[in-house]
Amino acid sequence: VDTPRYIKRIPEHAELCNNFNKNVIKELIDNKKIKVVVMSAYWDAGISLNDTEYGYHEYKNQNSDNNITALQKGLSKTIEILRNNGKKIIIVEDVPYFKFDVVKEVINKNIPLRYRFGELIGNPPESSQFSPKTIAKMADVKSTIESMKTHGAIIFSPEKNLCNLNGCQYSMNGISIYYDQQHLNMLGGGIALKGLN
Repeated sequence: VDTPRYIKRIPEHAELCNNFNKNVIKELIDNKKIKVVVMSAYWDAGISLNDTEYGYHEYKNQNSDNNITALQKGLSKTIEILRNNGKKIIIVEDVPYFKFDVVKEVINKNIPLRYRFGELIGNPPESSQFSPKTIAKMADVKSTIESMKTHGAIIFSPEKNLCNLNGCQYSMNGISIYYDQQHLNMLGGGIALKGLN
């Protein structure tokens, strides 16, 4: 319901997005066999904290609320509609995102000579730190998702299975659990979703 992303160059996509979402919701409501709806996304994709960038809360060929507010309104309305039709809602939060090439890092670590040679010739390590603005955005999105508990949604965090006090894992026993910087492979998905029921 609604389009919380900023659509600058092709605003018509907001109408397409809204129509798609409404059709999906209708299908979920009409199918009485569906009891549980799991909502998953790269939640902060397209979210901007720039004051001039807004989401389309309803398609009127004009900007509406800022991205975070539009995301909050769109999610809460979607949850309300589905719960009023007897659906249980589970929202899966984002998985950890890495700024470096995860697969390349795992391969290099599995070839000790190459890894050591890279260290000796001084290959600069890629930055693993996000900018303060990006960190703030991610925190706002996480807070928005967590606030959906007050609307009756169950929030599931893959970070509980992927992270600990020392950081977040991107490999297991020398095998990558990611396809790239943000997408889990089948092994990683199984680890991340452990306990989801």
